[in-house]
Amino acid sequence: VGGFLEINGQPTRGLASWDGASWTAYPDVTDGQIYAAASYTDQNGPALVIGGFFSEVGGVFAENVAMLRGGVWSGMGGGLRAGSCRALRVVNELGGPTLYAGGDFQFTGPSERLRSLARWDGGAWRRIGGNANDGGVLPGQFWDELVVAGDFDEGNGLRGVAVWNRFDNELRTLRGGLGVHDAYVAEAVQTPEGQRLLIGGDLY
Repeated sequence: VGGFLEINGQPTRGLASWDGASWTAYPDVTDGQIYAAASYTDQNGPALVIGGFFSEVGGVFAENVAMLRGGVWSGMGGGLRAGSCRALRVVNELGGPTLYAGGDFQFTGPSERLRSLARWDGGAWRRIGGNANDGGVLPGQFWDELVVAGDFDEGNGLRGVAVWNRFDNELRTLRGGLGVHDAYVAEAVQTPEGQRLLIGGDLY
């Protein structure tokens, strides 16, 4: 995904798939920009989810997030409104894979507040993290926990990077908090010493 308009001579709109030998373009998939994509499987089978800044996908209404399953595009619940979806992350939890979205969106549906971070429950987007920031938030994963990075400073130790506690639906500090701003990515990597969490961005 990205801002490209052509791949191997084929017109596209920021989305293409690779089958191991060649690229397939999607020329008229959206009326806007695609920023993120994730492979997601639920009880209905595998699907591709895309996020970005758009209002239509494949000829159907979809506000900034959409799903492709069996060659058919569909919107997802009330969408992610008043902003854009910048990141999608599937986290393998005890109940199975869970899809999370992050960005600078503010609402789903007519007026349900989300504040930059949301969880897909199979039919609707749900707010997570009572202290989530109004700025851009990007979800990542460390072990089996959801880690979020972004440009936020809540004044209570939550600054730049935090962990979501799924039991009380709150964001908490990561080992006492980190003094960073504008963290753009939080990603787990496997090293000879074990799993480590890397963060990147305009750190100072």
